[in-house]
Amino acid sequence: MLNLNEFCSSRALVLITDELASPADFLLHQLVIGHLKGRPSNKCVVASPSGDLDRWKAVSLRSGIDVAQKLEDKSFAFLSLGEAITPSTDGAEHVVLSAVLGSIREAVEGAGTGQGVMVILDDTAILEWIGHSTAVITRFCRSLVSLCTRVNASLIIRHHVVNPEEPDPVLRTLFQLCSYHVEVRPLSSGKSGAVSGQQVAIHAGASLDSDPKREIPRGQALQYRLNDYNAVYFERGTGAAVL
Repeated sequence: MLNLNEFCSSRALVLITDELASPADFLLHQLVIGHLKGRPSNKCVVASPSGDLDRWKAVSLRSGIDVAQKLEDKSFAFLSLGEAITPSTDGAEHVVLSAVLGSIREAVEGAGTGQGVMVILDDTAILEWIGHSTAVITRFCRSLVSLCTRVNASLIIRHHVVNPEEPDPVLRTLFQLCSYHVEVRPLSSGKSGAVSGQQVAIHAGASLDSDPKREIPRGQALQYRLNDYNAVYFERGTGAAVL
């Protein structure tokens, strides 16, 4: 069983990359559910330009987490960024993302002392696609890393990859900032009824400085099958035995 929450220690950035054919939504949900189940005092902040809160509620409820209740007791915060991340017509895009950072800061600092805080930014690629410059996005990401480091929060950033063989400038920066890189890719052999169509590899990042966890190289990438409540992981070729 792969437990990604083990990689999400305080002050660490976990970068998740996925592709159009292999979305990593299930990993984000799994991370939030695992974090909220970890300790009663844990808090999670999700900032998403395209996320659907109703979907978060539905998926989490199947795993025993009532997001509606978590929203009320402020252990879960959902920031639907939407138009808030659209570059302004006067070119002051740094002001736009500074406001977004301020919203995240307010949610994180409102957690109080003694709480384990996880922040999820889903995702940075959309910032590029809607017109923000590379310089502004990388400055925003560095500021977010600095904020989470200061408050001892773990940080997860998802970045959609268009061409895995040619990382874009923002992704190259995230490679330098992250402690771990979780790579979700389509199956090299095509679709299979035994698995859910994707494989997961984990690589150490440039900012990993202590307590390394076991890496999972591409050649040994785990496959998985989603059920009603969770994901079951297994090594390639062992799906039938596991399931």
